[in-house]
Amino acid sequence: MVLIAVGISQRSDAAAASAAEDRSLGVVTYNLHSGLGPALGLRQTRERVQANLRGIAATIAAADPTRGVDIVGLNEVDVDARRSAWIDQGAYVANELTRLTGDPYTLLRGETWRRRRWPLEATFGNALLVRNDVIRSDAIQLVARTCPTAFSRAMPPWFLRLPSETRGAIRASVSTPVGIVDAIVTHLDPLSRSVRAAQAACLVESLIEGSRSTILIGDLNGDLFAPPRGLRVGESDPALRVLTRAGLRSSRAVASRLSRPPDDYWATYPSHAPRRAIDWIMGSEDLHPTSVTVIDSGTSDHRGLYVRFVRR
Repeated sequence: MVLIAVGISQRSDAAAASAAEDRSLGVVTYNLHSGLGPALGLRQTRERVQANLRGIAATIAAADPTRGVDIVGLNEVDVDARRSAWIDQGAYVANELTRLTGDPYTLLRGETWRRRRWPLEATFGNALLVRNDVIRSDAIQLVARTCPTAFSRAMPPWFLRLPSETRGAIRASVSTPVGIVDAIVTHLDPLSRSVRAAQAACLVESLIEGSRSTILIGDLNGDLFAPPRGLRVGESDPALRVLTRAGLRSSRAVASRLSRPPDDYWATYPSHAPRRAIDWIMGSEDLHPTSVTVIDSGTSDHRGLYVRFVRR
């Protein structure tokens, strides 16, 4: 996996002072669908991809226009792909957020795979956008060679030899209004519960340190093809149980216990009629979600999820 950090711009003194007064942390997860739009499509024009990305950035900026969003996790991000007109999508969204909010965002790219065969050339992965100071960052691929123990426990050796899409994760230690937080963005396998469980175990083994404040962001999938009972089905997925045992709590689960909304209240997929709660923001026990909101741009096949945390 390739990890690249890009500083976007200088933050204004007024914005920095405002953030210092607000002891809370705003987080968004959004699956870009490679900027191709809400419908299944193999290729789009540059103008259409840019319009889709602008819509997503505007939705993220509007999630909390007063306090702003501190950390954004993006999935299905094209960096250099023919299908999406060769746009560096993480940089495009980061620059749009800076233009809309006046806040600079540092971009961390995590490449998970690349393809160079015409006409399917693509570089693809996750991205993390951070408007606070990044202390350190790293990235891994969620594969057997990275975490042999985690994968050997979850599935037989012959299964590991089957072709599958490589998944990865980015971690950044960030100085935020609630203190130093490890922010992790990932995208887990949509088809196999066993693979998701192994990928979650790899995250726990490689990136999640129990003594540190942690936010886990991303499309964690989870019972994508189960009956549409939304939240409770997703919470039963073995990958989510692995992460819960590691000390992370689903922000939706916490909010659900407080307000008892309908099962699909926080569903994010598919965007036109969401039934599946597969985009997740989880936090360690010391971080308490005070606001959980689904946000929608209409320009991806997913809706986004916005959560604001305070330190307990």
